[in-house]
Amino acid sequence: MRLIWTLLFMLAGSAALAASPEDDYIAARDKAIADIAAQESANAAVETLDAQNTKAMADLQTRLS
Repeated sequence: MRLIWTLLFMLAGSAALAASPEDDYIAARDKAIADIAAQESANAAVETLDAQNTKAMADLQTRLS
């Protein structure tokens, strides 16, 4: 759960400023959050959750560049 909240709070500021051209970014963010939440509810290993979180953050950062 901690990972989900971290991801949400970290990206909330960026999403608040997002305009229509960043709709794909918002969709990717929402998908990443849903994927991580699904793995967390399936009791995946913490290392797996951390790896997916890191991958999602890297993907989202490249979308902002």
